[in-house]
Amino acid sequence: MSGLRRAVSSGDSRLVVVVYAALALGTFGLLLLPGDPRASVADVKWGWVAIGAVLLWLVARGSLAAWIFLVAQSAFSLFALAAIGLPFNVKAAAVALLMTLQALILFAPSLRPHLRSQPAGDAR
Repeated sequence: MSGLRRAVSSGDSRLVVVVYAALALGTFGLLLLPGDPRASVADVKWGWVAIGAVLLWLVARGSLAAWIFLVAQSAFSLFALAAIGLPFNVKAAAVALLMTLQALILFAPSLRPHLRSQPAGDAR
């Protein structure tokens, strides 16, 4: 975990993007686990997955608009998860944890586009 912390603080956005993508894929994987008769691969909106991938690529390249959109999307997803009232079980807790980590990792200094243009140590 210290390697990830070092990469996040050092400005290496590639590792942070890979971790974000892994968290997103893990969330989809958890949602598709057996136990929910309504969940199936056919229900995954693959167009939105592709849009998310493009937005993540744009964030990695420094797009402030894409970063703002992903932050808003993450916040809305967490709110929607709380609002639908999932039964509290291990699967729901794991999904909530992955979605929270996904939202938090967007605030890593290496992914915040408005901090990239400033010299190191001059972040305000």
